[in-house]
Amino acid sequence: MKPTKQTFFTSLLILLLASCSSNNTPESVATNFTKYLYTAKFDKTKKLCTEKAQEMMDMFPEMMADYVPMMKKSSPQIEITSCDTDDSGTNATVQLKVKNGLNLMKGKIDADSDQNVTVYLQKEADKWLVYRFK
Repeated sequence: MKPTKQTFFTSLLILLLASCSSNNTPESVATNFTKYLYTAKFDKTKKLCTEKAQEMMDMFPEMMADYVPMMKKSSPQIEITSCDTDDSGTNATVQLKVKNGLNLMKGKIDADSDQNVTVYLQKEADKWLVYRFK
């Protein structure tokens, strides 16, 4: 290989690896968590949680059993409205708006109004994890 081709492919590989690591931002973790939560993929939500939050997520399948079939069919639209990280860079709060997600007050998928969701994250071993949400 010529040096220019080798340099090009090395640069390309570095860019690809760097783009894969962007899934570990407060915004991406909060968005994925919210998407999995609203589509009843509770096993996937647990992988994005702290140990204590995982315990809470263990209760969700039973608590939401009546709604799971409609949740699995839903296609929530999620928009980040803000993301704040503390000065230490170890805690973050992400606020999102969800449309076409389950509205528990109405007992149905709500396409007419946005629901506000707040996801609280902390960094553990260089990985952002959800420790609380509302």
